[in-house]
Amino acid sequence: MRSKVAFSALIFAAAAVMLGRPAPALAARQAVQLDAGELFGDRLTSAPVGAATPVLDDAAVFALRYTYGLSRFFALRLSGAYSPARAAHVPGGSASLGLTTADLDVVYNVTPGFTVDGHALQPYTELGVGYGWASLNHPLPGNPGAGQASLAASGGYSANIGLGLEYDVTRHLFVDLGARYQYLSRLVAHEAQGLNTAETTVGFGYRFR
Repeated sequence: MRSKVAFSALIFAAAAVMLGRPAPALAARQAVQLDAGELFGDRLTSAPVGAATPVLDDAAVFALRYTYGLSRFFALRLSGAYSPARAAHVPGGSASLGLTTADLDVVYNVTPGFTVDGHALQPYTELGVGYGWASLNHPLPGNPGAGQASLAASGGYSANIGLGLEYDVTRHLFVDLGARYQYLSRLVAHEAQGLNTAETTVGFGYRFR
């Protein structure tokens, strides 16, 4: 819990610095966007719980992102995402496992200034770190590993890399297509398994100019 609070404070402090700093006339562009897409999960534990190994099931994902342009090529992006996922292959069939993530990424604009029929078309890559945590509606019964009576939700650090494509519909409105790989160090408290997850999203945003 302490690490979660500390990381959230660090993220919001970084956002406050970015918002409060005077922006260069050409370099700084701020944008907000709302994304929706699909999260592809992975194993939750390194050992079976009962007769099978629990997995984070594939599910929808929703994200809110704020981007602050540092130059024509680089930007910082603050993201928060939530997935109403489920833990599958567990005793009883499945269990609700809400996944929340927060991360800070460096965005690299590959071809700044490129346009198609007067509309900006911007491919980009991103790399960042963050924190992710799960919320189980009840502990999972079973015997994960040696001597554990149940499996409880937890959280851990994350690292991600992604790529995307932005298209400016108007001067302020844009569409974003994105795909990212995200590593989550743990989502459960016992016999934790690092998760290799992926997500694909479509986003709609507003750019402040």
